[in-house]
This record gives sequence, C-alpha cells and structure tokens, in this order.
Amino acid sequence: MRNLFFLPRIVSHERLLFGVIVLAVTMLLPTAPAAAQDTPAEQGRGIERDKKLRVGVYLSRTGLQSGVYTFFAAVPFYGDPDIENIEDIAPYPFRFFSIRYNKYQAIWSSVSDRNEHVKRFYVRYNYYPLKKVVYIFGGPIILHFNRKFSHNVTNYVYTGDITGDLPGEERCDGETIPVSVEIKTDRPDGKSIIPGINAGFGVEYTLLFDTIVISHEIEFYQLACKFKGLTCKGSDFKFLGLHLKI
Repeated sequence: MRNLFFLPRIVSHERLLFGVIVLAVTMLLPTAPAAAQDTPAEQGRGIERDKKLRVGVYLSRTGLQSGVYTFFAAVPFYGDPDIENIEDIAPYPFRFFSIRYNKYQAIWSSVSDRNEHVKRFYVRYNYYPLKKVVYIFGGPIILHFNRKFSHNVTNYVYTGDITGDLPGEERCDGETIPVSVEIKTDRPDGKSIIPGINAGFGVEYTLLFDTIVISHEIEFYQLACKFKGLTCKGSDFKFLGLHLKI
C-alpha cells in the first residue's frame, strides 16, 4: 500500500520530465536549418573572394616609342653623319603581362631587337586610398638583359658632288657606297641582372558586371645602373591596362 501511495508522484515527475524534453526539442528544431544557411553578408564575402584574382596586360607608351625607334634604326641611312651620335638603344617592352591576387601583383615582360634581349619582372603592392578608384603602388624590379654583340648599321656615303639648285632636285654626280658602321655602347656583352624599385599611381574602373577592369597608370622607376642607351631611370605611362577578374 505504501508503494501505491508514491506511484502518482512518480508518474507526475515522469510526465514533467517528458514535457521539458519535448519543449527543448521543439525550440531547437527551427534553429538547426538556420545555422546551416549563409547570411547575405557571408554570401557577399564569398562573391568578393571569388573575384580577387586578376589576369591581364598593360600597354606602354615608352614601349611603343621604342618599337618605332627600333624600326627606323634598322633602315639604312644616307650621308656622312657624326658616328659618335649614333646610339644602340636597348629595347623597351610594349606589353606587360600581369597576374594579381587581392592587392599583390606580379608583372613581367620580354622584348628583343637585333642584338639584345631584355626581360623585366615586377612585384608590387597596390594601395587604394579612395575607395578602389585611385590607387598607388610600389615594389622591386628585376631587369635581365642579354647582349650578344655590337651590331653594324649600313650607311650609304656619296662619293661625288651634289648638283641641283632647287630643293628636291639634288643629285649626286658620283656613286653611293655602302659603309658598315659599328655601333658600340658601354653595356657589357652577355647576361646581366640589375635590381631596382618602382612606384606610381593610377585610376581604374570596372565594366560588364564587375568582370573587366580598365586602368591607366604613371610609373616611376630607378635601376642600379648608369649604362648609355639603357633606360636605368625614368617614367612610363601605361596608357591602357586590361584585366579580367576571375
């Protein structure tokens, strides 16, 4: 009889415990799916992470001018110029290839002329003080050039007298003889590696749903050299940068 007296209390305690368990499970079930889902802010950060990688190319004004000079330097010239003023200008690249992750960037280029091969390699950091529109950059440079030999230029020299009174009527009563002129510089033959630094600023804007990046840059650089005909220091205008966000 005594055990039967305590039976209702035991049953009531079991009902209370069961009710507490059911209430706890009911409260936890709606929160479980929410914990597995990303919030809009987290989804936005995921999209941003996916677009931190850029690949593309820069086009250089200095490289364009160097290409024009190299083209005309290969054309034979006439007369008897001052040979000491004839220079063998080292080629400068027109295209600079680039790969970038976040704000860190690697840039490299390569160009050749008749007797010299030049490579440039940059590593730089890009800083945006004005909300990813205007940026400044800087970092080290490595210049590698391979000079094979001192090349010759053909000069056609007049052997007779010039006749003709009016402009455009000049004639030579003799012959023109091709003369080979050797162009020398103080740059050593063979391979050389020269370190340096660069810095500059630029502007950029994006197109096509934040996929294409267009930029314009002004760069200042200084290399540890003083060779004649080699751009050891100066500036360059990258008039067009075209990059794809991946």
